[in-house]
Amino acid sequence: MNLQKSDWTPIEEVEHNATGEIVHAVVLIADLRGFSRWSLESPLKHILQVVRFTYDRAIELSRDFYADYYKCMGDGFLCVWEKTSYRGVSNGLGLALGAAFALHEGYYRARKSFHGLAPEGYGVGISCGRVIKVQPSTWIRELNEVDYVGYPMNCAARLQGLAGPREVLMDQHARRIARRYPRVVLLAEDRRRALELADPDPELLKRARPLKGLRPEDRKGFARVLWPHGEKALWGAGRR
Repeated sequence: MNLQKSDWTPIEEVEHNATGEIVHAVVLIADLRGFSRWSLESPLKHILQVVRFTYDRAIELSRDFYADYYKCMGDGFLCVWEKTSYRGVSNGLGLALGAAFALHEGYYRARKSFHGLAPEGYGVGISCGRVIKVQPSTWIRELNEVDYVGYPMNCAARLQGLAGPREVLMDQHARRIARRYPRVVLLAEDRRRALELADPDPELLKRARPLKGLRPEDRKGFARVLWPHGEKALWGAGRR
């Protein structure tokens, strides 16, 4: 059947709506460093192998670390942990960091099975704060999925872009929470899993300075999160 222009319903006349609520959340965004450039020069089977790992790992991590929401985005993914009556932001941040380094460790091991024919690793950005949880209601059913908007989403994305392979960066808010609750967030009493906070080096600060969408305090007050055991036992000394 051929539709004539007179048969179209103007979009402004279509019934649609959106509901939402403000929630406190921890946002993690991970992306493979150099994937786009690497994919231009790599066989299709290698590209699909890496993309499959990303999708599989996003599902596993969201389940194993109790994320409330996840979304795959080709060579990366997003996870969100909401503050609830039984889980505080510090607990969500601890789960997010656990997921980040489980991702790094899993990909490091998987890349060996790829015989090195894959990007070096993921950059991860983590941000905490108030986000708007949106539930759209449109006439296109496939679009009616929960989504999140707000500064922490943008901040995590910017920090992810700054992070190098196997690197985790967190905003100033998350840094304060980690320092206040080191046992919960940094697993300070577990020698093998314990994490440490480090200031960004001058080159990283220089790259962060012109970024749009970051608050001034997050351009210079963000932190690098280190996993000393992993850096020593798995991939060698980390970039300090």
